[in-house]
Amino acid sequence: MAEEKIDLTRVAEIARLKLSDEEKAVISKDLEGILGQFAQINAIEGLDKVEENDYVIDGANALREDVISECKNPDDITKLFTRKEGKFLVAPKSLD
Repeated sequence: MAEEKIDLTRVAEIARLKLSDEEKAVISKDLEGILGQFAQINAIEGLDKVEENDYVIDGANALREDVISECKNPDDITKLFTRKEGKFLVAPKSLD
């Protein structure tokens, strides 16, 4: 398998990161170590014979039945919000 070189400048550009030369050097060294670990794993004989497994343990999701209940005191919820506009609760903007 041919060794691939990661263009850290391009990765930083795509991720919209401004990296100094020192940060690039550190990250580049870390990435080389990580890729080296993967190369060692890929070099293990017989990996193609290992059965794939989606889960580490066997089991199923523990589901519960949805139960509709009335809110006992709506004021308890509204007290948690610092900003209100009339009867509406204002939360911080999460998307641009």
